[in-house]
Amino acid sequence: MRGGSDVELAVSLLWLAAVAWLIMRALRQRGALHSVVPSLPSGRTPGVAIVVPARDEAANIGRCLAALAAQTYPALRILVVDDESTDATPAITASFAARDGRFRLLHAPALPPGWVGKSHACSIGADAAASDAEWLCFLDADVRAEPMLLASAVETAVSEKLDLLSLAPRQELVSFAERLILPCGLYLLAFTQDLQRIQAPDRPEVNATGQFMLIRRTAYDAIGGHAAVREAISEDVALARLMKRSGRSFALYGGERVLSTRMYTGWWTLWPGIAKNLAACIFMSLYMPLHTHPLPL
Repeated sequence: MRGGSDVELAVSLLWLAAVAWLIMRALRQRGALHSVVPSLPSGRTPGVAIVVPARDEAANIGRCLAALAAQTYPALRILVVDDESTDATPAITASFAARDGRFRLLHAPALPPGWVGKSHACSIGADAAASDAEWLCFLDADVRAEPMLLASAVETAVSEKLDLLSLAPRQELVSFAERLILPCGLYLLAFTQDLQRIQAPDRPEVNATGQFMLIRRTAYDAIGGHAAVREAISEDVALARLMKRSGRSFALYGGERVLSTRMYTGWWTLWPGIAKNLAACIFMSLYMPLHTHPLPL
C-alpha cells in the first residue's frame, strides 16, 4: 500500500508542477500578442488589393463581400478568385461585381502540377492586382470584416513599419462540436507556443494565419510570392517564414476587434481542418528545432 501511495503522490506532484508551469507560461505571454485598435483612415491611403480565394463558399461569400463593401478605407479593390466552384460562389460574386466597380471576379484555371489550390488562387489574384496597389491583402471567404478592418490594419502596418501583418480573428462558436474542440485547440496552442520567442525578429520561428494577411507588394514580389510556397500545405506560415528569413519585418496581431470567423460548422468540417493544422504543428515542432536555414519550399 505504501508503494502505491508514493506513486500517487509523485504523479500528483508532477501534474501540479506541469500545471504551474503552464500557468506561468500563459501569464508571461499575456503581452506578447498585441491587438489592432480600430481606427479610421488617416493621412495618405495607399492602394490595397484584397484577394479572396474561394472554392464552394456559397454559404459564406455573400456576407464576406458585403462586409468588404462596407469598409471605410477608400483606396480599395476586391478580387475574388473562384477556384472551380461547383456551387453559387461565382454567381454571388458576379452580382457584387455588377453593382460595385470595386469588385472583380476571376476564374482560376486547372491546378498546375506541384501547386496547392489556395496558393494557386492567391497567386492569380496577386498577379491580377492593379500596379498601383501598394499592399496586397489575402482574406479567407469565411471571415467577417468590421467596417474599420482595412483602415486599422494599414494604419498598424505603416506605423509599425511592417512588411507583413497577419491578424488572428475572433472565433465564432455555434455548434456543440465547435464549442467542444476549438477552445481546447486554441488553449493548447497558447500553452505550447512561446509567442515572445516567435515574435522576436532574430528567431526562425513564425506564427501566422492565412485568414488575414496584409503584405507590402514590393516585399511580396521580392520573395517570389505564393509561387515560392506553392507546395506548402500551410502556405500562410511558409510565406511568413520566407518574409522573416529574408530580413523583412513581420508580426502577428490579435484582430478580435476588427474581424471574426466561423471556420467550421460541425464534425464533418472540423476533421479536415484539424488534420491540416495538426500536421503543420507536428512538422514545425520536429523540423524547426533542428533547422535554422530557409526551408526548401
